[in-house]
Amino acid sequence: MDASTPRLPLWQTDPFCPPSWRHEDACRLASGREPHWSRNDAATREYAEYLRALDAAKPRADRKAIERGWPGIGEADELYQDNGPRRWHVQARLLMGEGDPEIGRRCLLPSHVVQRFESLHFSVRHCLESYGYIVQRVIGGLDGLGEEQLDRLWMAFAYFGGAPILDSLVDVFLAAWRPGEPATVGVYFREGSSAPLEMQAAIAAHLIPDSEDTKRAFMRMHLQLREIEALGPRAGAAVAKDRLMVETVHLWGCGSTARHTSQQPSRKPIRAKEEKRHERTRASDPAVA
Repeated sequence: MDASTPRLPLWQTDPFCPPSWRHEDACRLASGREPHWSRNDAATREYAEYLRALDAAKPRADRKAIERGWPGIGEADELYQDNGPRRWHVQARLLMGEGDPEIGRRCLLPSHVVQRFESLHFSVRHCLESYGYIVQRVIGGLDGLGEEQLDRLWMAFAYFGGAPILDSLVDVFLAAWRPGEPATVGVYFREGSSAPLEMQAAIAAHLIPDSEDTKRAFMRMHLQLREIEALGPRAGAAVAKDRLMVETVHLWGCGSTARHTSQQPSRKPIRAKEEKRHERTRASDPAVA
């Protein structure tokens, strides 16, 4: 590289740079330390000034006045510290590449707060085409999701599935979840959830622990699916696919040890629903077992 060529800042080149690098560097600057990811970033310096002013303001009224002096930063900080479904929803929509107004309308936030949140706490817009970085560093991988990792689930489905899938996931979750209780993936599987079988199976597939038993189960299910595909567009094939999806949900339910007892999925209603569909097709299709 020519000596006259300006170097890119570390946050643009380091594959281990976190999405919250501005937040981390601003905290360093505010405490008198050197920034790590960029020494010349205006947004980071502004955020550090805000943090210093906020730290020096003792009465609550003064803190509110400071927040008004930096529009959006206080609200973005509050969203970041909340670390709940609303923040996870914003992060998922940012990974889809949506603009601030669209995200603000869907998440009930002013667009300037969304802009501040992305800039300071979840900087991903510049690297949405960097598949490896998004999957590994932002989402944290696509498999082995835990019961408490609803944020990773939403981000993964949003990044690869887009708005219709994310909207469905969020709407079904919010319809069953009660504010104040743990926001876990198990909400999709509880009795009374409106999550369709296809959604439950897709979620369960990302939650099943990686073990020799589950590998054998997946191999057997894969062979069954190949046999089902050979049936073609027949009612028996549809019922058999439903049975495989039920088995996927069951496999996760038997393999998960981290789930709270009160949050265990209820599979009986699912089985009953699919048995009724099975009965309706039994007479018309001899391929149904």
